[in-house]
Amino acid sequence: MTRTRDCIFNSRVLLDLYKSTIAKEAARFGGSLDGPIRPLVEERLRKCLGDVSVSAIKRLMILISMLSILIPSQVKATGYPDWVFQDMASAFTLGKGVVELTGCYLVVNDTVDVFNIRDKELGDSRLLSGSIGDYSGFKGIFNYGLTNRLMLHYSYQYGDLDTSLGTSSTFEGLDSTDTLSTSSHNIGFRLNILSESRKAPALALEAAYLRHDSNDVRIGFTGIRAEEMTIHFADSQNIKMSNLNDDGFELKFLISKTMSRWITSTIWAGYSRYSADTKLSTSISFIKDNFDRKFDMDEQVFSLGISLGIQFFKRMPIFLSYRYLTLDRDIGTDTPLDTSMLARYTDPEDMNKQDSNHIFSAKIVYWITPHINLNLDGQLFTNQFLGIVPHYDNPLTNRFFYNTYGYLGMGLGVIF
Repeated sequence: MTRTRDCIFNSRVLLDLYKSTIAKEAARFGGSLDGPIRPLVEERLRKCLGDVSVSAIKRLMILISMLSILIPSQVKATGYPDWVFQDMASAFTLGKGVVELTGCYLVVNDTVDVFNIRDKELGDSRLLSGSIGDYSGFKGIFNYGLTNRLMLHYSYQYGDLDTSLGTSSTFEGLDSTDTLSTSSHNIGFRLNILSESRKAPALALEAAYLRHDSNDVRIGFTGIRAEEMTIHFADSQNIKMSNLNDDGFELKFLISKTMSRWITSTIWAGYSRYSADTKLSTSISFIKDNFDRKFDMDEQVFSLGISLGIQFFKRMPIFLSYRYLTLDRDIGTDTPLDTSMLARYTDPEDMNKQDSNHIFSAKIVYWITPHINLNLDGQLFTNQFLGIVPHYDNPLTNRFFYNTYGYLGMGLGVIF
């Protein structure tokens, strides 16, 4: 019994012994286990295993053989992914059939504005005061490997920007839209046109369709101060910007190279083009005919960027990136420019002439499991949403979006 127990606990040794015995005896008798060699094989097994019956051993061997197929000989430890894709620029793609989903909560307010950037930008302005500039929203990202070289990308972002104004030197009884809500869609493909080799980097081309939509923006007032006189209204009047949306396309050429086991780098160049038709109107009857108009905007954005993926700590990749945008815009109107007291809200020539934006981004990812990660990221813009949401760039809202601005994102990602 002791020998039997030892054989069972050392099943691999027993299995090897059984196979080697059969193989040796079969070789001696012409390679066949039928006929006269079966008693000889059984006799050899009895000598190795004592009084245990060969039929019992054979049944045990069948069971062990089945288990050896079902249970791997070595348990391989599951590895954690080195990187994530999410919304990071890269010439690499997901493998065929691999899905990556990420959801992030986006926010900026007095609590998370640890460097006091927003308050420094607003200064002592009476118009831009209170909670104006607070931002909260959500971003969802979906990546799917169609093939080993072609990846589908889709992202959706929704954000509420506080636009409640303070007091104005131009308007009496100023009242404004409290929140500007904007939704953004980005859907496209990334094609890896050259795989990375020991000496050559990976090359990829991205093509995407983009669209942004916002609610109407309104400024209400009970009076207008013009030079040395003030016009009062019996009922509150307003100026409204409607049809706030734009759409366009973006092309990117990306180059990525693994610099070492811990660092990967990417550089890219991009071109995008958008069009928007926004409408400006007022409720003031005696200037309405000259004031109401539609703006046709065509905007081209040229971009250059660089990013680094760093992984000095296991399960915690860090991403740093910089992007430079420069714009070329053309804004026209369907109505001749007027010379009314509100002309500065209708004349594109009065718009802020900023035409570039520097964007700094950082992301920290921590893999909880091989399939789930937590991520924390932040973005800093030198000119808020310039080149990001083109339809903000109109004569009415243009002047409010040329400030240093940033927000934080906190999210959860899965890959399977």
